[in-house]
Amino acid sequence: MAFQTVTPIRIAQASMTTSYLAIYTCPTDARTYMKDIMVCNGTEGAGTVNINIVPNTQAVGTNNAIYFNYPLAAHTTFQWKGTQILNEGDTIQVKSSLLEKTFTTTATDNCFTTNTTGGTESNVQVTIANHGAATGDGVGFTGAVAVGGITAPQLNTTFTVTVVDDNNFIITTAGTATSVATGGGTGITAVFDYVPLPTITISGAEAV
Repeated sequence: MAFQTVTPIRIAQASMTTSYLAIYTCPTDARTYMKDIMVCNGTEGAGTVNINIVPNTQAVGTNNAIYFNYPLAAHTTFQWKGTQILNEGDTIQVKSSLLEKTFTTTATDNCFTTNTTGGTESNVQVTIANHGAATGDGVGFTGAVAVGGITAPQLNTTFTVTVVDDNNFIITTAGTATSVATGGGTGITAVFDYVPLPTITISGAEAV
């Protein structure tokens, strides 16, 4: 068929997820020209992204990837310019890894402070300078030892962050503090998972 009209458009814009997400499908009786891709990571974490152009008859996979496990550093944007053509029913599918950042000694040394305020004895304040987290982000610890009545297994697990300031945040453990204390040892590793995942914006044109 002959394509008579070509219309420049923003083909898609979406937040990535950790599983493949189809963000665009080429319409019936049309052809799409993909001209520009921008991916933005606004967090402190680093990860990888996958971008695939999937023909209508195929499943998403490495055979139709245009970016596969492409590294994306913290607070960066990358841009692609060129031409890729999608035919009727073809899809653009994308995904991201978790965006992570790891802190170790000395940044994490004795980073836990327990409290005995009634009703909040399970809450532990964590002090890690410039942690970069926002309330709702995730963090996991390994290598901590007991402090203030909170046991090592109750510290060495994953939590949701409630931010106090740039250097402090609160986690809610499964334990109950029996004293106010600061500690946890000098072998602690903290791995943050930052959200949101990267956003992707794709521009081009549809021909009908």
